Amino acid sequence: MCRICDLDPDPPALPRRKFLRAAGLGAVGILTMGLKPPAVEDSTARHLDLFRIHSRKRLRVTYMRDGSYVDAALAQIDRLCQDNLQKQHIQMDVALIDHVWMLKQMVAPDAVVDIVSAYRTAKTNAWLRGKSKNVAKRSLHMDGRAIDIRIRGVSASTVADLAQDLAMGGVGFYDRSQFTHLDTGQPRRWNI
Repeated sequence: MCRICDLDPDPPALPRRKFLRAAGLGAVGILTMGLKPPAVEDSTARHLDLFRIHSRKRLRVTYMRDGSYVDAALAQIDRLCQDNLQKQHIQMDVALIDHVWMLKQMVAPDAVVDIVSAYRTAKTNAWLRGKSKNVAKRSLHMDGRAIDIRIRGVSASTVADLAQDLAMGGVGFYDRSQFTHLDTGQPRRWNI
């Protein structure tokens, strides 16, 4: 949502979910690519309890089981993260979903994650740009590579600080609205 910070000049040619599967990396492999893993309990299943604040929809899902992504669960997450104005969805970047899971494990494993914003169509992004100077023209939200969240019971500044330490992509902290922006672009930060 930052005009400068939400840009990624080199989007991947292959969707990240397909790339990770093809490379056999998955969530665990990401952590072996030079990134520091969070201090979380090792588990073969990954669960998320998500709540979309604008649609008031809740999803409790196991998106990884026995070290493999569950396609049906990822599809449910994709639909929950849809553009609420245009009623369209896209395949969300699995690395972004893993990032949300890792942060939740670090601060409150049983907490609900509130989704403030996720996928945006170009039309919705343009509309938001007309209302706010903080919306990037080429936002990673439009590629399913960005999400704005709150983790219930944890301050947005704490979530942003931990996300910054993980260095898995862009991190923005929005104090007035109390949410944290995460994306899978180049590691960078703003408002922290």
